Amino acid sequence: MALPFSWSRSRQADVFRKALIAIGIASIFAGIALLSSGLIAIGAYVLAEGAILTLALIFERWRYRKNVSGRGGWQTTGERFIDPGTGKLTEVRYNPATGERQYVRAASEEADSS
Repeated sequence: MALPFSWSRSRQADVFRKALIAIGIASIFAGIALLSSGLIAIGAYVLAEGAILTLALIFERWRYRKNVSGRGGWQTTGERFIDPGTGKLTEVRYNPATGERQYVRAASEEADSS
């Protein structure tokens, strides 16, 4: 069955990430319950598994978030395209000092959505 048109890959990834975080938190509580019932080895394993999963997902979200500031020597390259993941008009910016490229929502797109 095809997904509704309003579902994009980025939205699917957000739903999947939230589900994994919920599983991680549930594992933490299950581990605590197992520890309190005297099952030390399995309780410690489930608790550690849940903590690692939850912390890894939170760290990944914080560490790899996009830096889309307009400052810092960024220049527009004139390249524009429709992002297939979001369906939004995207422009490319270039930082000549570092060689880094950014992909940000086009300014005309931001003005239209306000």
